[in-house]
Amino acid sequence: MDERICESCKNPFFADANLSICNVCIESLFNSVKEYISENRNATINEVIENTNVKRKYINKWLREGRLDLKSKLVDDEMKKINDFKNQVAKITSLVEDKENDKLMNKQKPKFHIK
Repeated sequence: MDERICESCKNPFFADANLSICNVCIESLFNSVKEYISENRNATINEVIENTNVKRKYINKWLREGRLDLKSKLVDDEMKKINDFKNQVAKITSLVEDKENDKLMNKQKPKFHIK
């Protein structure tokens, strides 16, 4: 582990990886990226980099760690289709159950017979 000086806050820190900024500054960058993404859900990686001034290597690191998640318009469209399909299935199931209940109710009603 090497002792280094953070390029951002100028405080000393220990790093065993190829880091040029300390963990406190990395977390600060992460929070700014997270905030930007929450306000701009359809932003591309390049837009995030450009508007937050965070290096691509940190964003890639957070993606690998699972702290950030990539979503594309295609994924969003597919998820919408899946949810729409689930809703349609639920409606159809409800209609079928209602019809079956109606049939049961009709069978249980007393019937009149003429002698």
